[in-house]
Amino acid sequence: MESVDFDLIICGGGPVGQSVAGLLARRQLPAARIALVDMKSPEQAAADPRTIALSYGSRQILDELGAWDDIGRSATAIEQIHVSRRGHFGRTLLDRKDYQLPALGYVARYGEVNRALASAIASLGLSLMRPAEAQQIEEEDQHVAVTLKDGRVLRAHLVIQAEGGVFGEQQHKTLQRDYQQLGIIAHVQADGVIAHRAFERFTDEGPLALLPQDDGYALVWCLRPATGEQLMALEDAGFLAALQRTFGVQLNIPRMFAALLLISLTGVALFVLMAWLTKLALGSWHASELSQD
Repeated sequence: MESVDFDLIICGGGPVGQSVAGLLARRQLPAARIALVDMKSPEQAAADPRTIALSYGSRQILDELGAWDDIGRSATAIEQIHVSRRGHFGRTLLDRKDYQLPALGYVARYGEVNRALASAIASLGLSLMRPAEAQQIEEEDQHVAVTLKDGRVLRAHLVIQAEGGVFGEQQHKTLQRDYQQLGIIAHVQADGVIAHRAFERFTDEGPLALLPQDDGYALVWCLRPATGEQLMALEDAGFLAALQRTFGVQLNIPRMFAALLLISLTGVALFVLMAWLTKLALGSWHASELSQD
């Protein structure tokens, strides 16, 4: 068999790449035979200001790697998720209590996750190549070759491509698909914040999410490019007004209380009505059956 430099090369040193490398090393794959390649240094990755939403399953992985304690100090737990569709009646409310979990997920800083993972895997003996940029990946008969920007060629039995990053910083890809979606991210504040509740609202142009973070919400708003460009051109007041129109008044506590009260009273009325109809219909049927015995 042709000799290789590594058993595995992971291109991308973000949360996914670092987690895969750490877990494999902890499962007895020789750490020195795992190469982790990323174009950013650990310090640059730790300065990433973006927000990331982590599922409870992701927390379990990070906990196993010894990274969760650092991340958990500043992460905001999601205990409820309110799901609705604009212009349609009804909603769904997911609650951690229904699943016997401490949280459904968490909202954290991307940089904090990177920093905690880098610290957790630092002592495992992995072959870390940071900063180093992978420019080309070629599949051969017995191995995969990764060519770095500095001219080095690394060979391995397997390559995992875990590169993400900011879209504008990525290289032009040969294969592309335009989904006609633009995402706006921001941090917004609201009156009447409901602690640890996330909101997901579906619209005709795409989903809108408000994730609890610090003293407000991390906003992720997906829409068509033309609409997104119009919104980005607005002043803050105009943007927030457009957001309020699209999102509705779920964060207006007096109106929310009135809406919940109306739904609750309607539900009670429907239950009483259906119970009465059931007794009226099935009670007569059951009595007729008894008379035949």
